[in-house]
Amino acid sequence: MLNDPEESHVRSHEVFVEVDASREAVWKAVADAEELKRWFPLDARIRPGKGGSLWLAWGPGFEMEQPITEWTEGKHYRCESPAEGNNGRKIAVDYYIETRSGKTVLRIVTSFFGSGSWDDEFDGMQLGWSWFVQALRHALDRRGGLVRCATWLGTMEPQGRPAAWSKLTGPTGFPGDSARESAMKPGAPFEVTLGDDTRLRGKLLIHKPGCGFGGVLESHDEALFFLEVGPCGEAAMPSVLVSTFGKPQPALHAAVAATFRRAYPDAAFGAEQVLNRG
Repeated sequence: MLNDPEESHVRSHEVFVEVDASREAVWKAVADAEELKRWFPLDARIRPGKGGSLWLAWGPGFEMEQPITEWTEGKHYRCESPAEGNNGRKIAVDYYIETRSGKTVLRIVTSFFGSGSWDDEFDGMQLGWSWFVQALRHALDRRGGLVRCATWLGTMEPQGRPAAWSKLTGPTGFPGDSARESAMKPGAPFEVTLGDDTRLRGKLLIHKPGCGFGGVLESHDEALFFLEVGPCGEAAMPSVLVSTFGKPQPALHAAVAATFRRAYPDAAFGAEQVLNRG
């Protein structure tokens, strides 16, 4: 268990988001497979309750199943899994549903147990969860009940994060405001150009210069768009995620995928235009 005395090295990260939806709706969003697919993975399965499991997938080869070790219906559950390479290391993710000042709050706490450096995992999850809680709020408060269509593509860049970000946001990638190195505040307008000269215009949700950029595409019926370069030792993992709601917008998905492959012709993993019909 994660509370064993010998597992004394702990590092944790917490992110939270307030939503207008009810506690019941937010609980369903994190504890129901079909609702999870509206904002988080491309595919999901869950066996609820302590002793059950959560299975998440972002395409072939990007799948994981985590045992559920704690479960309080409507309030909290925890998943645990060994870290890559294991060596006695574990990662736990806790989902908490709370109420504050009349608003429903989702708190997600990621804890890392075991010795060794957790820098890559911590950095990657910090940015990833910052995006996905925004995606959850958008899916619940703005696009509730609508079909999600998602495209996620990624690859490995052996030259590291700066090289990956330059390529991803440069002339052969997604040039525009995504490449700004100055800090852009949430709510700021942005524009990104795709390879077929399609202009993506919208409102910024998160921006970490050189690492990640995402927002709501007001030009495309409030679709979500997220560029990320995750750390992976000396290498890096650039990726793009676009989610549409209601009408699938196949032309947008195809243009985003083609633009990513223009920067990275040998995109190694992911899936395109995956529908969740709920």
